Amino acid sequence: MDYAKAAFLKAEDLEARLSAFQSAHKVRNAFVSVKPAAPLKGGESLQIAYAGGEGALALTAKITAEVISPGSIELKIDGAAAGEITFGAAGKGGDVIINSVALEGEGEISLGGKNGFYGNIISCDISLSGFSAYINKNSFEWAADTSGNMSAVIVNNDGKLKLYLNSSGSLPDSSGFCAEIGSGIKCGVAVDGGDCFYIYTDLYKNVWGAKYSGSQITSRKFLGENADSVAIAVCADKLIIAAVSNGSVFYRLCDKNFEAASGVSSFSASAPISHIRFLQGAHTPSIVYYSGAKSYLKTAQKESEAASSAKMRIIFSVEEKNVQA
Repeated sequence: MDYAKAAFLKAEDLEARLSAFQSAHKVRNAFVSVKPAAPLKGGESLQIAYAGGEGALALTAKITAEVISPGSIELKIDGAAAGEITFGAAGKGGDVIINSVALEGEGEISLGGKNGFYGNIISCDISLSGFSAYINKNSFEWAADTSGNMSAVIVNNDGKLKLYLNSSGSLPDSSGFCAEIGSGIKCGVAVDGGDCFYIYTDLYKNVWGAKYSGSQITSRKFLGENADSVAIAVCADKLIIAAVSNGSVFYRLCDKNFEAASGVSSFSASAPISHIRFLQGAHTPSIVYYSGAKSYLKTAQKESEAASSAKMRIIFSVEEKNVQA
């Protein structure tokens, strides 16, 4: 046996493995500047962006606010406190947070009001440095649906939701009809005939449902709060809406003005659920949900709640498949 050659090949293999590891685990610098121009008060939370990385990351953040009532602003990343700034007087002010944060995967960046704070957030500049560090203002922020010749796409463009429609049977693009339909973060859309129904979360994670018909928003309704992801689909002559809150999925039927047509049901998984979407075009309502770095498909059945067949309950318990290895 040629031991020298074997040793060379092992060293070469080790070098290739180290090179691949270093390519996948590079130290990166990420930066985002957000100007939400949004109010914040004690007890509220304001979504800023999404950050990702591996292990300990160096954090620098500058927050500028127009203070009405003095107090504190807490910066959180993936639910963990990353720093706090105290504003002792009314007026425009700002300060810098320098800290180290730990991340494994992606987490939400948010600001929270504390100690009686009330004011308007003018800007938030955040820098992260570390293995595989990144910051994304628009994480999973688009939705699409088709029905007949009508197609709709909603895109989150730096906190502004834009609706693109095409009624010629092809998918819409940026050169076609576009309407700005509000400020939001997470979104879902469903098309039925010539009408477009959409659901979204605002900067405070409140959930809203709206109908776009005849080139205008014809209705808008508050649906809930504290949602991390939302989805919507057409279900016969009704809509089915769903939201992720505290790691579980909550869903219900409603009519096409977003009035409740069933009670709220829910389901959870072995690991917290991060986001959801409906499988568009499915004959039976089906939810794709993401839990523990895997994707799952859960298919529904209907169960009568009353003698009247007009009132039905959707139960997502019939079939569940792992759709991602």
